[in-house]
Amino acid sequence: MGVTASRFGVAISTVRVDETVSLVMSLLDEAVVPGCIAVVHQGGVKDYEKLAGALADIAAVRGYAGLATLHDSRTGLSRGRNLAVGLLSDGVEWVWTPNDTSRPSPDFVATASDFLEGVDTVGAVAVNYRVAGEVRRDVSGEPILDGWALWKAIEPAIVWNVQAVHDAGGFDETIGTGSPGWAQSGEGTDLLSRIRTAGYRVATFDAYVEGRNHHQDPRKSFQFRKEFYYSVGFGCVARRHFSLMRTFVAVATPLIRFILGSRYEGARPAVHIVAAAVSGRAIGLVLGDFSPRIRKRGQHWR
Repeated sequence: MGVTASRFGVAISTVRVDETVSLVMSLLDEAVVPGCIAVVHQGGVKDYEKLAGALADIAAVRGYAGLATLHDSRTGLSRGRNLAVGLLSDGVEWVWTPNDTSRPSPDFVATASDFLEGVDTVGAVAVNYRVAGEVRRDVSGEPILDGWALWKAIEPAIVWNVQAVHDAGGFDETIGTGSPGWAQSGEGTDLLSRIRTAGYRVATFDAYVEGRNHHQDPRKSFQFRKEFYYSVGFGCVARRHFSLMRTFVAVATPLIRFILGSRYEGARPAVHIVAAAVSGRAIGLVLGDFSPRIRKRGQHWR
């Protein structure tokens, strides 16, 4: 096993056993490994026992003492990440929050740790987010993110200052993927905005996280519902933290991009996806903080 970066931790909220095992193994294969890896599983008990056993075996073979696991019977990526951050050892000052399907760029922990040695009053650091080698969220051109540019950052490609997360109150568990209400996204931008309000800066550095395309789905009605509820979250968070004029423009942006022939999440969007995006954003904007209080029926996405 490599050198341990004791100030750097990883907080994973998951429902997938095999993906999480693969992610943890990829982290322990690096030359510099995290000081702590905290995993919260929100699936069934048997799956959790399988996951915890597999991770314990890996940690034992690698001689890694920084593993912490927890089973949570409730749902919600925001809740899972808050619980995982709470499991981190006391010496951890910075935490990466990947999806279970995320994979770091080579030497990610070492690169991040070196960069974080020299920062001051920074509450979070964002990197580029790629899917199949294509950049989906590009933050490389802006050393500091502020205002509307905070939307360029995405949770699995952010390293957070643990104290800043605590000062800002953590992830809002009423919004985000798997939460009980209509606002199924926006939790990362919401927390970044509150971190900025608390007096911290949001920086970027030259690295990337490779993700998977969860956005596209062959089932037309399923994809429509998913896009709609994700867009409600966008509208809800935009109303919380940004001007109405700028948010009104953002409501129409999917339609404008469709007319101009732009790609969305790596593909040319279908008409029903554009309709879901525009209507969801508009409803999230109108309902504001009432939208997380409306219980969403049907499947919650991870």
